[in-house]
Amino acid sequence: LRKKLAPFRVKTPLHWQAMTLEEGELWGGEVAAATLTNYLEPEEYWLFTRDPIQKKMRELEARPSTDGQLLIAAPFWGKSLSVNTAAQTLLTVAELLASNDSRNREAAEILNDQYLHLHSLP
Repeated sequence: LRKKLAPFRVKTPLHWQAMTLEEGELWGGEVAAATLTNYLEPEEYWLFTRDPIQKKMRELEARPSTDGQLLIAAPFWGKSLSVNTAAQTLLTVAELLASNDSRNREAAEILNDQYLHLHSLP
């Protein structure tokens, strides 16, 4: 699923905490883990938005970059679906595990312990 999302990678002068989310936008990956656990300092920012990419880039003073820290992607869930904490946590754990980063795996395990209580992670 991650590859099909085709995120647009950009650089922005803004720190993720300085970015204001619009209604319907959602942080994913490391930022979601940081907000849910207060444990991880995000190095990469996943933002799910229905806004056109160019509009969002203007708002965030962002420029395309292959080594940018912000990834902007359209959400893969329907407009009428409300993402609750459990759903966001499950999505976040999947994104953290897909990164194959040991610190992200540790954050995924913390999220599992605090929210999901799955028997074990893959």
